[in-house]
Amino acid sequence: MMDTMIRETSSDTAPESAARLPLVTRIRIFIARSLFILGALVLAVFVISRLATDRFLLSQYAYWVPAWIYLAPAAILLLFERVIARRSALPRWRAPSWWMLLFCAASASVIAWRGMESSATFTKPDNALSIVQWNMSSPDMLNFEGTLADFRSCKEADIILLGVTVPDRQFKKMVNGLGGDWTYKRVNVFGVASRYPIERAAAYPLGLFAEGSRPKPPFFQEFYNERIAERFGLSRREFDLPDPGYVIDVRVKTPQGSFSIRMLDLPSNPFRSRMELARSAADRIYALAKEGIIEPAPDLIIGDLNIPAGSASLSQLADGMVTAQSVSQSGDFRPTWPRAMPLLRIDQAWVRPTDRVLNYRTFDATISDHRGQFLCIERTPPSGKR
Repeated sequence: MMDTMIRETSSDTAPESAARLPLVTRIRIFIARSLFILGALVLAVFVISRLATDRFLLSQYAYWVPAWIYLAPAAILLLFERVIARRSALPRWRAPSWWMLLFCAASASVIAWRGMESSATFTKPDNALSIVQWNMSSPDMLNFEGTLADFRSCKEADIILLGVTVPDRQFKKMVNGLGGDWTYKRVNVFGVASRYPIERAAAYPLGLFAEGSRPKPPFFQEFYNERIAERFGLSRREFDLPDPGYVIDVRVKTPQGSFSIRMLDLPSNPFRSRMELARSAADRIYALAKEGIIEPAPDLIIGDLNIPAGSASLSQLADGMVTAQSVSQSGDFRPTWPRAMPLLRIDQAWVRPTDRVLNYRTFDATISDHRGQFLCIERTPPSGKR
């Protein structure tokens, strides 16, 4: 009975006792609580951004921020909070910070594990195709004097899909370096090179023009060009150029039969909603396929979508297919942009669920501002072709 009375008395007088704490202790308590709240807010934004991805315009910007930019500051704030809390008479409700630190460590471990390249090797069977997709349309390519044979992934490929802005003469030289048995076709600012006959290569605009125009370059564009591109040696960019987006319908005659590819190239303007762009593009692609203008059921969907991996909007364009890297038996999950300091994987590839991806990897060609994609697909027998 007496113990109960003592506990009740001490509980009733707790606020009064806290007020009598030394000033230094009260300052420590305030700082610790502030650090805890800040760390919790950073983690809350991180978790919400990963759940919402680009379903909303504002959430897409939070999702584009690399995970380590959230996890590192949150962990530092919570560690300092723990150090200060240990030296102060703080209540036990501070304990959640330990769980938050554990969450930061677990998330960082998963990200690091996914970023590691698989050491598994693969042997390319006769019915497999190796395909490269690479947006090499940055201005620095105009000074490139080599050929595609300079890049190991291109030499190993059977089909190469490119975004190109170099003159036709330079493009021809780049392809001819691979050997005389290669053929190529160029469509607008896209190019296709193949060891096998190219039956079709046609590009169709998606009509994704932005409404209205800006009176001056947006702040982000100036910041990127002046502060980021100049410092890290990247190509300067104009994000608000009138870009309708394109779908490129490609069909190659391989020894196992025709192989159909749908290559996509979507606008890069960061001020536009990725979800709206993806939905509009999907509607246009569906209309083209329904009219029989493009292949309605391609074997591969690939391209520079300017949408980070994991975004909800990507499901609008996947057409029921699976991401190549998620089912690959070997390779990596590395970001593809910007090449000099990759932060986001905005180049994507989808395959049929029935096909096997023996290898998916990205490669740094030390030129352009995108890393390229390489994948080796083992095709299903003709009887399994849908």
